[in-house]
This record gives sequence, structure tokens and C-alpha cells, in this order.
Amino acid sequence: MIRKFTHRDMRRILEIESNSFPKSTYDRFAFFYLSRLYHFLVYKDEKILAYIIFDERNGHIASIAVDPLHRRKGIGRKLVEEVLKNCGRAWVEVRVSNKIAQAFYEALGFIDIGVVPNYYGDEDAHVMVRSR
Repeated sequence: MIRKFTHRDMRRILEIESNSFPKSTYDRFAFFYLSRLYHFLVYKDEKILAYIIFDERNGHIASIAVDPLHRRKGIGRKLVEEVLKNCGRAWVEVRVSNKIAQAFYEALGFIDIGVVPNYYGDEDAHVMVRSR
């Protein structure tokens, strides 16, 4: 089930975040801030397994993560499809070194439209876009 994030979800979101992005983890305050600016959805089965944060105005995916134990089951795809349903398009920045994420987005029909130098401070980012 996909539903809106609530503050009661924070503990689990932080677990997923730290397991997914050990080099650059968002903290509680970053998530609270993002939850006020963007659309923040969680994917829940018996417990929260994933989240996505995106701008409803333009389809920018600010962050997405799936619990590593539940990857490759279509959860990330369902969350990205929710963005497309709401926005008609989606776009995301992906670390140049993150070949797994690039392959994920390519499999969903995203195309690479360019590189932003030093987007992550220490690394460039591919900008990937998809329309409905």
C-alpha cells in the first residue's frame, strides 16, 4: 500500500535511509524539512519498506529508497509510477558511480539528458527524465 508519510514513520524511514545511503544519509531534520516542501509517500506492507519524496509541480524526485532486503520486487517501480501518475513526468539526479540506480531508471524508460558537474560536491550526477 502506498500512503502519505506521517511523523510516526520517521524511525523506519531513518533505518531505510541509513541502510540505503551510508555515505550521505539524511537525518531526521532533513526529512521533516522535505516533508513540508514536497510530496512524501511511503510503501507499506506489514511495515514500511520504502519511501519517495518528489515535487508535485514538476516531477523532480528528491529521494527514493527501498529497504535493501526488499529490493527487486517492484516496490521502487510502483513509487516512481505514482510520481508519473501525479505529475505526468519525472526527473532525477543520479550519482555517476551509481550504475545500479542508472539501470533501474533506464529500465523504467528514463533517458539520460546530461551531467551536472560536482552535483554531490565530490561527484557528478546524471540527470534522467521520463514522461508518461
